[in-house]
Amino acid sequence: MASLPPAASASTTAKSGAKIEASGSYFYTRRKNQIARSRQRDYVLAADPGQIYSENSRSTDDDATLRFDARIDYKPDKRNRLLFPAGPVGGKGKKTRITSSAVR
Repeated sequence: MASLPPAASASTTAKSGAKIEASGSYFYTRRKNQIARSRQRDYVLAADPGQIYSENSRSTDDDATLRFDARIDYKPDKRNRLLFPAGPVGGKGKKTRITSSAVR
């Protein structure tokens, strides 16, 4: 699988004569955070000396966001105008958590 850059964007505007103008933009970001934790505790108890508690956890947050905006501006004459805006589109993220613990 090809690796994507952490951020990218593009923007463009085009005119078709004096009546139609179209513009659009695209924006993409990607973040990945990884956290690893380890915990170990020794308990001193009269009933069970040497009891050990161990915990290992790992979490990964993989977040990708994309936004696309587009607009078409149509002017059939000087008094009339039709504007077709398209709102932002996109957004997706994934989180994974793994925890294991043991008492010996």
